[in-house]
Amino acid sequence: MIGVKLAERLHVKVGDNVTLIDGSEHQRLRIKGIVEAGDATDNMLIVNLELAQKWLQKEGTINNALLSVSNDLGQVDRFAASLQQQYPDLEIRPILKVSASEGQVLDKIKGLMGLVSAIILVLSSLCVNTTLIAIVGERAKEFALQKALGASGKDIVRQMLAETGVIALAAVVCGYLLGYLLAQVLGLTVFNASISLRAPVLPLCFLPGARSTSSPLKC
Repeated sequence: MIGVKLAERLHVKVGDNVTLIDGSEHQRLRIKGIVEAGDATDNMLIVNLELAQKWLQKEGTINNALLSVSNDLGQVDRFAASLQQQYPDLEIRPILKVSASEGQVLDKIKGLMGLVSAIILVLSSLCVNTTLIAIVGERAKEFALQKALGASGKDIVRQMLAETGVIALAAVVCGYLLGYLLAQVLGLTVFNASISLRAPVLPLCFLPGARSTSSPLKC
């Protein structure tokens, strides 16, 4: 494996070969993957432990090892304790500052996105209700004509609910798809990662339409 910045400097890609030279010794390696971690790893050539020990003439010797462990549920401390029990002669030190700060930033981003989503949901509901009231006001003469021809108030209400329901469903589908596409663009641009669809989001998309279709209409 090779870091992305080192690969750019050496002008190599996956499948190419690089050669390590130490005096008269040569070691040819094939690139199997490119690593982009956003830290010093981007400038490193990553090889297996056996090759590194042999090339550095340190067979059977390990000075230190750095492990990356997800700490969503406190796995780092448990993993460190488990390693300490298995290898009591080793000095094991969990490094939590980076992961903890990243977790705090992500939590703040999640809270901010949730707040923005809630505000957008409220504003969307107000806009939908206002639009529906305006539509009903514009069609007052049409409703009066329908009542004169024998339609009841319930018939007109059902008609409006059906029309509003169709419009709301079309808006939800379009908004859901457009939101997913924009989320992908944002995720790839900011976090360099795709964003998967989440089923709990879909019912939330129906809330503005559901509130508008449930509003009482007086005809």
